[in-house]
Amino acid sequence: MIIPKHWACERHEVKLPDGAIWPLRTWGWGENEEAARQHAAARAEKVRQRILQQGILDPYEYGDRPLREEIVETIDGAADEGRAVITRNRYGALILNSSSLLFLDIDQKVQKRSFLSRLVGRKAEAVRNEQLLEIKEQLVKFPKISFRLYQTAAGFRVIATNRAFKPLAEETSELMLATNTDQLYQRLCLAQHGFRARLTPKPWRCALSLPSNSFPRTDAAAEEAFVAWKRDYEQRTQQFATCRYIETIGSRAADSRLSTLIALHDRMTRCTTNLPLA
Repeated sequence: MIIPKHWACERHEVKLPDGAIWPLRTWGWGENEEAARQHAAARAEKVRQRILQQGILDPYEYGDRPLREEIVETIDGAADEGRAVITRNRYGALILNSSSLLFLDIDQKVQKRSFLSRLVGRKAEAVRNEQLLEIKEQLVKFPKISFRLYQTAAGFRVIATNRAFKPLAEETSELMLATNTDQLYQRLCLAQHGFRARLTPKPWRCALSLPSNSFPRTDAAAEEAFVAWKRDYEQRTQQFATCRYIETIGSRAADSRLSTLIALHDRMTRCTTNLPLA
């Protein structure tokens, strides 16, 4: 699982043939500060060469490199063949990352507002129930695997409970394809060599602003501002759940090596409550 411990930023400029100067920031990562600085410098040179050769810089794409997230907690030995890590993402939510506990992130279908659907007044709930049935029909096609199924604010989440999975394995791709797992999520799993699931609500769904600065925070003022935001976030999100448990698909017993992470997920997401989803 690729979750860097340290990040470093290389600030530099590139002068184009027409005389224009582009100020840039390039991030590098590594297992220690020195490795992160060296990686940042190497990436900065690659960026400079790409701009000089192509005249443009490809935009950052979700899932084409590790995400710059703060490591909050490392849970060693909680899952088979690796570790689990809780990180804080760019908008302040806590994320459970695992090398072997399979999460599927499935977006809710967008309701097609055809003339017929408007005529009969078809509601979003009907579309959601129809999609839920489709997901369940696909999951039962994998009888050797048991799943926990959840509803999220914008779709569904699935956890495989009775065995470990490898993010780059063909069977993982088959499951993701069968359930129409979000493609951006699939790319991120490949980039990080791991699975991930959001544990705490999105701030804007709780009427909260985003953090005023991003990780890593390099001065005391930035850290103080973030701590104040986090205090407000943690208080406000007590009123919300991140997902809601629906049912278990399959009868195979849960893998005891994964049970700790599943219990942590369920506790932190408040999935057994009736709180509004966020």
